[in-house]
Amino acid sequence: MDGRSHSRYSTLIDEALLPLIPPGAPVAIFDFPNYANVGDSAIWLGLRSFLRHNGISRRVVFVADIGLTHAAGFPKLPEDCVILIQGGGNFGDLWPHHQRHREDIAARYPTNRIIQLPQSIHYQSNGGLQRTCDALQPHPDFHLLVRDIVSLEVARKIRPGSAHLCPDMALYLAEYPRPAAPQHAVVALLRTDHERKSDEGALSKDRDVRVEDWRTEPASLITTIDRTLATLHGRYPRKCPAFQPLHRPIFNRLATDRVRRGSRLLASGRVVITDRLHAHILCCLMGIPHVVLDNSYGKISNLRTTWNTGSHLCRNATDLSEAMYRARQLAGEEGHVTPSRPGVVEQ
Repeated sequence: MDGRSHSRYSTLIDEALLPLIPPGAPVAIFDFPNYANVGDSAIWLGLRSFLRHNGISRRVVFVADIGLTHAAGFPKLPEDCVILIQGGGNFGDLWPHHQRHREDIAARYPTNRIIQLPQSIHYQSNGGLQRTCDALQPHPDFHLLVRDIVSLEVARKIRPGSAHLCPDMALYLAEYPRPAAPQHAVVALLRTDHERKSDEGALSKDRDVRVEDWRTEPASLITTIDRTLATLHGRYPRKCPAFQPLHRPIFNRLATDRVRRGSRLLASGRVVITDRLHAHILCCLMGIPHVVLDNSYGKISNLRTTWNTGSHLCRNATDLSEAMYRARQLAGEEGHVTPSRPGVVEQ
């Protein structure tokens, strides 16, 4: 992704978000992604970059993850405070914990402006969609941002008149160099959760193919401090306001460490195969050739169709056999294996 591409995405994010945040208004941020999944931490760092670039960081008065909110309860916020809810791919009925949380925020703050940062939307049932409509439509000032045109169609049913298209917040990040030299011909970073579509059994078992996910992380001093704070919140909920100033630097450090871990994993391959959206985005930022498969409901293809991400670095594949074939092509190792997909047409 060249500098012009980053400038285009960041400008589009500014154009979508800045008109919704009144100058001088305090800001509260809910649903910090306090778990190992690297992609959501990349979104957080993109949001942090947006806030810093536009002089909003100093107006942030509250930051919390779901656990902290459950332990301490929802804080009292000024009526002019703008609430931001973390973006990602958990809007709908696949991840009910996050969906209930945003609906609770809307119910708890009926007079505050609430901005749901860019999400992908997916419902498995009409009943789930109707529940969301019932929960969010009564709010007079809820703005629903989505990161692809398919989600925009659904968003307009949920929030007629206040649904907006906006690039994923991770696209606000500047490009950066690869943090590690390649050690494998191919790294396959594949989902192991209920959004997975592909069976990794179809992958080559060669030693130069590394198969991973990024949903786990090693223990560290910062994760220990974070868990200790969470325990204190659970035991002494009335003391939570005193701990609030500690959370922002801890959250930022956790997100930075998680993205660094994920970036090193991706950079260990000359070519990456992935069905994770933010592995695609990070590969674009680092200039790593990669092949993408979709998750269970088309999250990556919907984003790429909308924003044309990775146009010169990325190839599409419909299954892992085709993905391996294309990855070998990109790695310059076509002769290493017999092509299993003769006649595959490049995108």
